[in-house]
Amino acid sequence: MNPERNKQMLLELYDAVVGRHWDAVRALLTADFVDHNPDARAAPGTNGCEAFIAYFRDGETPLDGAQVEIQRMIADADYAVVHYKLVNPRRPRGVAVVDIFRVADGRFCEHWDVLQDIPADAPNPRAMF
Repeated sequence: MNPERNKQMLLELYDAVVGRHWDAVRALLTADFVDHNPDARAAPGTNGCEAFIAYFRDGETPLDGAQVEIQRMIADADYAVVHYKLVNPRRPRGVAVVDIFRVADGRFCEHWDVLQDIPADAPNPRAMF
């Protein structure tokens, strides 16, 4: 895969999840997709891609009612990484998020994420973004 295509696929995945276009999500993930997010509780009887979809479709997730401001994207032949600010009703100051996706055969096959609340008063004067 080409790094630019991996970035484009990542944008397509975000648009599909936020827009609740589950067939588009299925087209971007492998059937045996592995999500390492400890909060991604799968619905009973689901796994892989379908568990990922069920997490966003059936439960309360950080993307519900959220605004996402992508700050940077990095990709190579096997990975796509995005760093963004997410603001939602439960976290009005926002969260700094890094999502890492592994690509295999032109689809995302694995995901990791790291979330950090944006503090009201940070001792470090530099912004998180």
